[in-house]
Order: sequence, then C-alpha cells, then structure tokens
Amino acid sequence: MKNYGLYILFIVFSWYSCAPSAGEKNTFGTPLRAPEQILSNVMGFMSYRQDFLKLAVDYRTFDTALHPIDKAAFLEAFATGDYLPLRITGNDSAISYKLYKLPASTSKDVANTIRYYGEAQLKNFKREGDKFPAFSFSDVNGTVYNNDSLKNKTVVMKFWFIHCVSCVAEMPRLNELVAEYKDRKDVLFLSMAFDRKDQLVNFLKNTRFLYHTIPVPESFISEEVKVSGYPTHIILKDGMIKKIPDGAEELVDALEEEVPLK
Repeated sequence: MKNYGLYILFIVFSWYSCAPSAGEKNTFGTPLRAPEQILSNVMGFMSYRQDFLKLAVDYRTFDTALHPIDKAAFLEAFATGDYLPLRITGNDSAISYKLYKLPASTSKDVANTIRYYGEAQLKNFKREGDKFPAFSFSDVNGTVYNNDSLKNKTVVMKFWFIHCVSCVAEMPRLNELVAEYKDRKDVLFLSMAFDRKDQLVNFLKNTRFLYHTIPVPESFISEEVKVSGYPTHIILKDGMIKKIPDGAEELVDALEEEVPLK
C-alpha cells in the first residue's frame, strides 16, 4: 500500500512538471514535458507544440527505445497519429526527440490533432530541396521580383492575407527579424498576399510590415506554391526550398541556422 501511494505521488508530480528541476539529474532521454500533461487534451498538445516542437531546425531522432532513426522514418511515424514526438534531454545541446507511443486512453481529438500536425510536418519535410515555382510579380511599390531575384540569396517568404488575424499578429516579431538582418545583403524578405494592391497599400499605411509585399493571385499561392494554411513561412536558398518553419519563432531559429548572424 505504501508503494502504491508513492506511485500516485510520482504521477501527480509528473503531471505538473514541465521540465526537470534545478536539482534533478539531467540524464539522456528525460522528457522536457511529461507526456501525460501533453496528451491530457488538445490544448495540452498545442501548448507543447508551441513551446517544444521545433521541427524546422536541426534535431536528432530516436525510436521508442531510444535507438537512433532517420528523420524520414521518425516523421512518417508521427504522421500516423500513433506517436508523439517527445522532446527529451540529450548528451549535449542538440535538440532531441523520441517517439512516444500514444496510450490507448488518448482521446480521439488529441490523436487526430497529432496526426494532422504530423502529416503537415512530413509534407513540409518532403518539400525540402524542391525548386520554388517560376514567378514574376511587382510589389506594392512597383519593384519587380522574379526567380532571378532569388539567385545567390537566402529568401524568407511569408504567405498571408489581410484578414488573417494570426498573420497580422506576428508582424511585429517579423519586423524585429528584418531589423536583425538589415546589414545582410544576401538575405531578402518577401511576402506574398492574395489581397488587391490597393487593399495592401491601405493596410500597410496603418500596419508596419518591413517585408517587401507582393500582391499575387490566390491560385498562385495555393496551386503553384501549394500553400494551404496561413501564415506560411518558407526559407529559400538559391531558389530551392530549405525549410518550412511553423510560425515566427521557429522561423527565427531556422534562419539563424541557415544564415548565422555571428
């Protein structure tokens, strides 16, 4: 009975612990957030996704037994909705994930959310190395951008539209990123929105956004670039897709890997 009570205390402690405490031994494979907390409901997973799930940067991947596996196999397992990519401590500063088999008690809503996100991440991973589609458009100031504009540059692209709340909310952080790279002539920040030019001009009068903004047909974004959600960020190098980060903060980290500031 005494041992059972200790087991319950351990479960309760794990539930409320997001990371190992300062005095806890930081051994390889220790979860940075308890899987029970992550899988408790959809918001638990979404919070974990925002804080710990960074799949557009370099990371190490392991199976359920902590054996190294390649990234493609890892993401394919994630996309089934049967596994959680659990962030764990490593032997060094590298980001590490292991596959964690979802318990049978996991709700369908949580499992479906994990599968949906996993499918998107697998799709993004498979696009790395693809050539960006041909284009030639003028930005709101009349400057023409085309595939030649991408040569010998790292291009940070954002796809959005004016009435996308999350697209607008991240603009201050993106402006900070542009300012950080202002002296890097080899880095170009472009945004493509499917609003009309006059709408974008009026929007930009009241909302500061430092990307070069280009009005384009929605069909170009959805059919040529194959973007289905907004905002979407893509990092290109010499016209080839390098990374498709999930949100502004992951974009910051991914760009730092591609083009270190220091």
